[in-house]
Amino acid sequence: MALQRLRVLIVGCGLSGSAIRHFLAEKGALSRFDLHFWESSDRLGGRFATSYFTDQESGRVAFTDTAAQYLTRFTEDFGFVFDRLEEDRVLIRIPNAHHVIEGMKAEHHALKHYVPPRGYQSVVEHFLTHSYGESASASSAPAKVNLSRRLISLTPSMTDHTVAVVGHESSGNEIRDTFDAVVLTTPVPITKEILSRTNLLHSKVQNWSPDTVDNTVESFLSGTGSYSQRYAFSAFYRLNKHSAIALNSHIANNNGIMVKYDFEDDMIRFVSIENYKQGYGLPLDHESSKVKEFTEGDVMSILLHSSIPYAIDKQQQQTCSSDGTSITNTQQLERVVQEFLNKIHAKYFPFLHKEGHHSFSADKAVLNFWDISQITRPTHSILPTGNHLALLSPNQEGNQVKIILGGDYMRGSNFENCLHVAKGISDRLLSM
Repeated sequence: MALQRLRVLIVGCGLSGSAIRHFLAEKGALSRFDLHFWESSDRLGGRFATSYFTDQESGRVAFTDTAAQYLTRFTEDFGFVFDRLEEDRVLIRIPNAHHVIEGMKAEHHALKHYVPPRGYQSVVEHFLTHSYGESASASSAPAKVNLSRRLISLTPSMTDHTVAVVGHESSGNEIRDTFDAVVLTTPVPITKEILSRTNLLHSKVQNWSPDTVDNTVESFLSGTGSYSQRYAFSAFYRLNKHSAIALNSHIANNNGIMVKYDFEDDMIRFVSIENYKQGYGLPLDHESSKVKEFTEGDVMSILLHSSIPYAIDKQQQQTCSSDGTSITNTQQLERVVQEFLNKIHAKYFPFLHKEGHHSFSADKAVLNFWDISQITRPTHSILPTGNHLALLSPNQEGNQVKIILGGDYMRGSNFENCLHVAKGISDRLLSM
């Protein structure tokens, strides 16, 4: 008789959430679980977000990664993950990345750096679909992903050790379901909001015993810092003959620099010609000095990241109103978009408006505001050594923990830290 599969809800379909499935697959354990993912946005990725553009004439696809830019490997942990992502061309390593990225920290020059040739969303998609170590029958059961579905509340049962959840879909439908375990990979503000609705902020954190304060989840989460804020602006340009030649010359004249940190501009902090992730501007192979050049019909994708002070200032301007409510000021947003376009055309890529292609304009422009970007102080400093997640005990039965908290706020906002958190969660699920 087959064992009943454990129904698990994972809230948040970004890197941490999707990597949980990856580590369960590594253990050959997917057949033990019925995994469900709820993602509040209408796309996968979370803060591993990618904006795509397809040219209707040529069918060529370009993209910008609007949150993470490139991955830096700080340790030798998770070598098998990096190896397989490279083997499957989900990530590619950029040799001598500091020759491509101007302004990279000097202490990072000797480290390994990776980019996704299909955008960071493809990393999440890979973790959700590939099943290393699994049998064919187990790998044929993909994760159940529900987009545009927001978790509203969760209520642990005191009798059968399940968790009842309520969610809302963007269509207006209310969803009610019951799971054997719930994992929240959501950022701290959203996690606190969800738990507060059923008084779970006063639950105990089983694997945290502070000396000076009570071990409630509210005290635990108060130990995290705030999140940084940024605008990410994407602009896509279909190149004509003149602009392709000008762009190739621009890259050559800048010694192959495709990405730049700008520490002097009050508005912009980071500029990237994102096409380098698809090999543009880079050597065609390890033995050749010839680079992959842009040609007529290619789509140049440009990404600008604002400075944190600029983002905070503009966001405050567009959300103020006479009665104190939060509003969206369309005119203010249009001014922000125009400011970004002005930076592209006047400061960073003025050749786009030189004689021969003076009317050159963006075919698509996308403005993203990240009010929750990178965590400023992770909880790792207050967790016991080796633990990368918080286990909630809503009642006295500590061995019946069914709510798990984990996200980048546990260790810090980088790729390896998210993998550490995901592995910790997968190990905990395997122990149930």
